[in-house]
Amino acid sequence: MTEPQRPAARPSAPNAPDTGVLPPEQRGTIFVLNPDPGEWRLTNTRSGEQVDLERFRPRRPTITLDPGHGYLKPVRTQTGVAQVPDHGATRSNEHGETIATESRLTKEFAWRTARALTDRGYDVILTRGDNNFSRAMDGFVPRSDAAIYSHGPLISLHIDAAPPAASGPFVIVDKRSHRNSESHRLRATIDHANPGDSMNGSNGHRTMELKILSPAVVGNNQASIMIEIGNMANDRDLRNLQSPTYQGQFARELARDIDRYMEGRVARNTEFDRILGERRDASPRGPVRYTQCEMRGMMESTFGYDLSPKPTKRESGSFYMPGISSPILDAIDPPVTPRDPCKPNGRSGRGH
Repeated sequence: MTEPQRPAARPSAPNAPDTGVLPPEQRGTIFVLNPDPGEWRLTNTRSGEQVDLERFRPRRPTITLDPGHGYLKPVRTQTGVAQVPDHGATRSNEHGETIATESRLTKEFAWRTARALTDRGYDVILTRGDNNFSRAMDGFVPRSDAAIYSHGPLISLHIDAAPPAASGPFVIVDKRSHRNSESHRLRATIDHANPGDSMNGSNGHRTMELKILSPAVVGNNQASIMIEIGNMANDRDLRNLQSPTYQGQFARELARDIDRYMEGRVARNTEFDRILGERRDASPRGPVRYTQCEMRGMMESTFGYDLSPKPTKRESGSFYMPGISSPILDAIDPPVTPRDPCKPNGRSGRGH
C-alpha cells in the first residue's frame, strides 16, 4: 500500500518559531475509536460519520494516540470476577478525597496532542475520547491494533505512580523491538528535542515489555512507544499535569517531535524506494518481484536492521526470555536459534 503523502511543508521566515499551524482547509481530522463488542468503529469528529476500523483507509499520515486506562477492568473477588473502573494512578488529599486520576489526565493530554497534530496536517485516531466506565476491554482486540490500520506511529500516554522524589516525563520502548526499529527512531527523535522542552525530563528512556502492545504491532516494526508524562506522587509534577498551560506546551512539543520523526520516516522510505528502483532497472529480466528474503536483505543493508530469527526456546523446550537470562543458565540449557530460511542450509543452533 502506498504511504499517504506527508502534509505540505509550512513556509516560515528564517529563525521563526515552529508554530506548526496550517490553514484550516489543510488541517487533519480526529477519529475516536468506539470499542463496542464486535463493532470496532471510528467516529469522524468533524462529520459524525462512522467507519469500520478494518475498512479505514488513511488519506493522509495518521497518528494513533492511546490515553491510558479509562475503561472497566476485570478484578477477582470472593464471589467471582467483577468489572470495576480502571482509573490508573490516583492522588488523594489529606482527607482521602481523590483529586487527580490518570484516566482523566491522559485523556486531556491526548486531546490536546491530537489537536496539535491536526494543526500540522495529520489525522489522529484516539483509542478513547472519554472515560468509558460502561465498557470493558477484557477479551477485546488490544487498542494498539488500531495503529495497524492507520499505518502510522502509536503513542500511548500514561502517568507514573513512582516514589515522590521521581519527576519528569520519560519514554518507554518495548524490549522486543530491535535497536534499529522505528520505535527506537521515534524515541530518539523525542529524546533529542531542544533543551527546555517538556519531554526533556530527568528520567531519560527505558525498555520493558509493554503489555499494551499486541504482537502484531511489535512484529510489524511499527513505531510504538509509551510516554509517562509525569509522576502523580510528585507535587511539582502534579501541578504541571493539572495545568492547562503545561498540557498545551507538552502537546505542541510532542506534536512537533512526531512531525520530525515523520519527516525522517518519509526520507527513509524514499531512499528504500530509490534502491528498489535502481535494482529493478538494472535487472536484465526487466520488472521483477522481490522475494521475502531479498526484501529482508535490502532492509538490513539500507537501515541496519537485524531481521534474522531470534531464539524463543531452549534445548529443553522451555521458553527463552532474554530479559531474565544468565550466562550460567545459558550454559546449562542453551537457547536455540530457529532455522533461517534466508541463509543457505540454515539450521537451528545454539546461541543468540
